Amino acid sequence: MAKSAAERKREQRQREREAAQRAAVGGNRRIVLTVSEHTYQQIEAARHARRPGAEPYGVEEYFELLAVEDTLRLQRQMAELAEHQCPLCGDALPGDVRGCFRRGEHGCGQDVARQSLMLKTL
Repeated sequence: MAKSAAERKREQRQREREAAQRAAVGGNRRIVLTVSEHTYQQIEAARHARRPGAEPYGVEEYFELLAVEDTLRLQRQMAELAEHQCPLCGDALPGDVRGCFRRGEHGCGQDVARQSLMLKTL
């Protein structure tokens, strides 16, 4: 007898849960990402362009490498900021995550630090 759509969907969810559990046991996490067609095409082009003359990066490998690269860049930025203090309150940068009482005032070093840590698009 044919399965109903609800039964097929239930089984699909069960398979996805089991796959996620297997991945978690191996130390991996699953991330589902939805992007626009334009962004998808950009990702595909970049995966191929980053390995000219060789097999393109796999999607998982590409995003894992991007995450590693961004983490290293963030660590360098944080170390550089830690060498400075806010000229208004004297706190070490990048400052407390809750901000300081001078946050938003002209010359606040924490505002500048926060902006410098944001991801940027060209």
